[in-house]
Amino acid sequence: MAASIPHPQAKIDYSKIKTLVCEPSAIIRQGIRLALNHMGVREVKEASTFLAAHKACEEGDHHFLILNKEIEQNDATFIHRDLRVGKLGRDPFILTVMILSSREEPSVRSAMDSGPDDLLLIPFAPDQIMTRLKVLVERRKPFVVTYDYIGPDRRAAPRPGATSATQFHMPNPARAQALSVPQDLYDRQKNDAIPVTFQQTAIQNGDAIPME
Repeated sequence: MAASIPHPQAKIDYSKIKTLVCEPSAIIRQGIRLALNHMGVREVKEASTFLAAHKACEEGDHHFLILNKEIEQNDATFIHRDLRVGKLGRDPFILTVMILSSREEPSVRSAMDSGPDDLLLIPFAPDQIMTRLKVLVERRKPFVVTYDYIGPDRRAAPRPGATSATQFHMPNPARAQALSVPQDLYDRQKNDAIPVTFQQTAIQNGDAIPME
């Protein structure tokens, strides 16, 4: 599938990107909002509880999601997994950054395995949010799709003797929005990608290789 709809001369307009911030801390939400506003993002919706986050992800039409892994002692990776497999929300290909308060390996691994585009550890500077969004809009990593993982390919190299899982260049709703790609054109790209994605998740043989 195509990596993106080409607009080589178009200027990226961050003001068109709709963002959802699911974060229990009002101070962190405010810092994120100010950072996004500084780079031009104007529409920033917030959710501070787990139920509000789930509802916002289910009903919203955002292009960029910032999600804390733990909200009210609930594991938000379940929300993110449902987003990626199309059980929740309108677009499984939204750009996502997951926030973590713990640097412990099990917590980081759990977050990575849910398929976010990037991770951000608390505490972080506001400009780190700006940097993450710019990078993801301009050059999103290709995805790997297996029976138990949909997300960016973070492998340094394939496992010795293993067949490498196929990479897919997924639609990028934030980039499409920032480049004023017509919605029907993006929807066709998204709808073309969905059958390929979910067909891969059903594979239960040796070609479906879990992430390292």
